[in-house]
Amino acid sequence: MNKCLLFIVRFNSLFVLFTCAIVFLTFVVDRIKFDVFPYYGMYSVM
Repeated sequence: MNKCLLFIVRFNSLFVLFTCAIVFLTFVVDRIKFDVFPYYGMYSVM
């Protein structure tokens, strides 16, 4: 029971970290895209 709980907590924290990393990466890529390819960024937004 305890091991199962530990696994769930670990998996949860891993999932949160993964989600944060994805959001951060998306934000960084969007910033780079907007800086390097303004036209492509506008097209992406629309």
